[in-house]
Amino acid sequence: LPFSFPSLLGLQSRKYLQATEAILPPVGQQLDEATMYVELARACGVSLFGSKPLQKLLERLVDRSARRSPDGIGRLPQEKILSLVLRLARQGSFGKLVEHEHGRPLPVDEGGDFLGERVLTEDGLVDLAPQRLLDATARLDDLEQRELANARAGRFKLITRRQVKTHNSGWTHNAPSFVNDRFNTNHLYVAPDDLERIGVAEGDLVDVSTDVATVRVPVAVEKHLMPGVVALPHGWGHQHAKGLSHSSKAAGVNVNLLSADGPDRIEKESGMANLTGFAVEVVPAAGPLDPTSWSGITPETATPAGAGQPLGASAS
Repeated sequence: LPFSFPSLLGLQSRKYLQATEAILPPVGQQLDEATMYVELARACGVSLFGSKPLQKLLERLVDRSARRSPDGIGRLPQEKILSLVLRLARQGSFGKLVEHEHGRPLPVDEGGDFLGERVLTEDGLVDLAPQRLLDATARLDDLEQRELANARAGRFKLITRRQVKTHNSGWTHNAPSFVNDRFNTNHLYVAPDDLERIGVAEGDLVDVSTDVATVRVPVAVEKHLMPGVVALPHGWGHQHAKGLSHSSKAAGVNVNLLSADGPDRIEKESGMANLTGFAVEVVPAAGPLDPTSWSGITPETATPAGAGQPLGASAS
């Protein structure tokens, strides 16, 4: 059921419901995701959604399936559960929905009914200016001065980048058609004018450093970047991933190594780690690339993190 992307994120102009029956039966001890959650909750002694009655019901369904299954493995009756959910939402049964090969359109949203009674605040309104965020504006001048200091010191602003064939992780890299001799690593993308500033040519290796780590990658030119901004795609650095026979042979570095952690380095208002938008130094590589390392640098030759001038890797 395409729910999150079209319905919650607004990425599709027309909402719809769509379903298919299972294409292949499970093999061996393979379990569907819903059954995994039930069994994990049972093993941990907790209840899904905090509901003991629901947890017990789901466990009974799994156990009943195990008694009736030739291999003794229990699985939730997904189609029956989905059918119940659909009926409760007045959308018919799962079987009826499957008959619509290309999905069944849902009513078009009308103006004024998006939030309805779903805003869980005392006054029923969305608070667009909570006091905590208003208080945080007092620190904006300090943040601006830190940004200007980084620029004057010749540091770059590192942002992340998505690549079509990486999909944020190594599982797509396990396809030889996606990762091959022509595309087997991530690159540091820089604006054309910044190549001379760094002192390298396209394809050369550079060391990208914060006060916590350094990674070594080849450079690529990206004309759409602003001067002083560099981009390093995430989703790489799986040289030691077990079970990924192809992607484990690819190079590529883990950009998250450059991000600081700990309670004093998170973004205070959201509680999130700063994984993008922080200051880095970029210099010609001090040595060769080690394609077997998450950082691209052989561990025993790496410069200790924090050596030299601290960079202050907090996001603006």
